[in-house]
Amino acid sequence: MTTNAETIAAIVKAARRECPKIVERRMLWGTDGELHLPNGFPAGVEWAGRLGPPYYVYFNCIHGFTYGARADTRQALEATFAAYADRDSAKFEAELQSMSAEHLASQAKYWLKDTV
Repeated sequence: MTTNAETIAAIVKAARRECPKIVERRMLWGTDGELHLPNGFPAGVEWAGRLGPPYYVYFNCIHGFTYGARADTRQALEATFAAYADRDSAKFEAELQSMSAEHLASQAKYWLKDTV
């Protein structure tokens, strides 16, 4: 028989989201001397043939778009997501700890359905 603390820990672990796919992207130097997104050149500005420095963003594999704040390194973006996931997990754990036994059991049934 598991304790509430063990059940809560298992639920929090099952609910934790994995880090989304991270991809490298680059902006392009324009003939105006500014960096632009590949589809964002203003009228009259063309690509000058040079790539800007790399940056990293999350990538939605299903819909094919990037999102989120840019980071200079893959590790920085992973650390940002890990900090977000830690805060989210702590908030969820606090909610679970305040639940009645019946409500906690229903959460366990939902989140741990593949392990039971």
